[in-house]
Amino acid sequence: MDLKINVKEKLLGIPQEISYTLLLFVSTRILLTVIGVISRIAYGGVKVYGISQYIQLGILGIWSQGWDSGWYYLIAKNGYSTQLNVYNQGNYAFFPLYPLLMRLLEYITGNYYIAGMVISNIALIIAGIYLFKLVSLDSDSEVALNSIKYLFLFPTAFIFSAVLTESLFLALSIICFYYAKKENWIFTGVSGLFLALTRSIGIVIVIPLLYMYLRSRNFKLRNIKADVLALALIPFATFAFFAYLYYLTGDFLAYFHIERTGWNQYFTNPFTVLSTNALSGNVYSLFDVIFILVFLVILILLYNKIDFSYWIFGVLATLIPLCDWSVLSMPRYLLVVFPLYIIFAKLSTNRRFDAYVPILLALTQGFLMVLWVNQSILIV
Repeated sequence: MDLKINVKEKLLGIPQEISYTLLLFVSTRILLTVIGVISRIAYGGVKVYGISQYIQLGILGIWSQGWDSGWYYLIAKNGYSTQLNVYNQGNYAFFPLYPLLMRLLEYITGNYYIAGMVISNIALIIAGIYLFKLVSLDSDSEVALNSIKYLFLFPTAFIFSAVLTESLFLALSIICFYYAKKENWIFTGVSGLFLALTRSIGIVIVIPLLYMYLRSRNFKLRNIKADVLALALIPFATFAFFAYLYYLTGDFLAYFHIERTGWNQYFTNPFTVLSTNALSGNVYSLFDVIFILVFLVILILLYNKIDFSYWIFGVLATLIPLCDWSVLSMPRYLLVVFPLYIIFAKLSTNRRFDAYVPILLALTQGFLMVLWVNQSILIV
C-alpha cells in the first residue's frame, strides 16, 4: 500500500510516524465526533439549539460520558475518600495517575473533563508514534505504519479519546516495551512505574519485561546485572498505592475488597466466565463474548507474528480482566492489547486483506460509536 508518507516527510520535514499518526488522529476524531453528534440528535432524541450547544454536545457530551469518567472526575476534584455510594462503591477502586494528571492540567484548562480529554488524546498520539518506533525495530516501515492504522481502526478505538485510561495505559505499555527492546532498563522501569499507577493490571507487564531482560542476558544467571532492579519499580508502584490505601482505609487490600463489595468482582476461571455469559441470554453479554473470542483466537493462533514477550502481555491483558466474573467492558479493555495491531499490520502484507479488513473495522467502529454515545451498549 502506497501511503505516500515519505513525500509528506520531505515536504514538511516531519517524520513519517508523526505525520501519519496526526493524519489518522485528526481525520478519525473529526469523523467520530460528527457521527456521535448526529446520532445523539437523530437516534437519541437530544435537542440542540445553536453552535455552542453543538460544541458542548460534541466535546463534553460525547467524550466524557464513559461510566468511569465520573469517578476520575471526582478523584481529580476531591481526592480519594472512604465514602461509599448507595451501591457500596468507592473511588479508591481507581488508580491515581490519570486523575492526578487531570487535576494538574485543570489549572490550565479550567475544566476537569477537558483536561481528561487532552490527556487521552495526547497519549493516543504518543502511542501511535511509539508503536511505529517499536514495530520498526523488527519490521519495515510499511508494517510499522500499518500498525498505526489498525490502532485507529480497532472497533472500539473511539474510546481512546474519552475521559478514560486506555490511551495513557496503551502509550506507557508500548513505551515500556520499546525501551526494553533497546535494553534501556532505567527508562523501562520508570515507564513501568507510571503504568502500574494507571491501572491495576499494569503490574503484570513486569512478567514479559523480565522475560525480555533474561533473554537479553541469554537466560544465564551470571549475566544478570544490577540494572534488573529497575524492573522492581513496577511492583513497587502498585504496593505504594496499596500502602496509601492502608493509610486511607486501614486495609492494605482495600482495592480488592472494594472491587468485591462494590462491583461484585472476584477471581474465577476466565473460560467459565465466557461460557456462562454466552449462555446467559443477555444480548450484550453475548456480543462481548463474541468480541473477546474473535480477538483472543487471533492472538493465540497468530502468536508467531509477534515477539513472544508481546504475546505474553497480550494474553495476560486479555485473560486477567476476565477473571472477575464479568465480560462487561472487555471490548474496551482489549484496546490496550497492542500486539493485535502488530498482527493485523503483518497480515496487511496480503493486499486483499488490507483492502477489505480496514473497511470492515471502520464500519464496525462507526456502528459501535453510535451505540456507545447513546448508551445502547455496555462497553465502558
